[in-house]
Amino acid sequence: MRRNALKIIVATGIIVAAAGCVGTMGSGGSTSSGVGTKLNLEAKDFAFSPANLTAPARDVTVTLTNSGTKHHNLTIEDGVDKEVNQDVDPGRTVTLTFKLKGSGKVAFHCEYHQTFKDPSNSNAGMVGTINGSGY
Repeated sequence: MRRNALKIIVATGIIVAAAGCVGTMGSGGSTSSGVGTKLNLEAKDFAFSPANLTAPARDVTVTLTNSGTKHHNLTIEDGVDKEVNQDVDPGRTVTLTFKLKGSGKVAFHCEYHQTFKDPSNSNAGMVGTINGSGY
């Protein structure tokens, strides 16, 4: 009886560990699993990093970290199930969840610095894209 209980506990542990490892890595620090794509995005100075992300699943969760000293924002107006418009204070992190309407490119920007051009580099403003694929 105890042997069977021990076998069940070991088997359950292996199944749980294997389930936690399921997923594929996309570009830009993204992880895709059965529940969607998790993307990490940094706003610093006057640029997003990475500026181009890949979402292999339709359900997307973005963790936006403002590691700069300026107030920033993430805005997505088209290609998602609801308009995204979220501010993030310096030194803070916010999490946003939305659904991509289909595969292809979805543009995002900071509403405060969308067209700001940093003279110290070739940055064309705080803009980027999420490339929806794989669904």
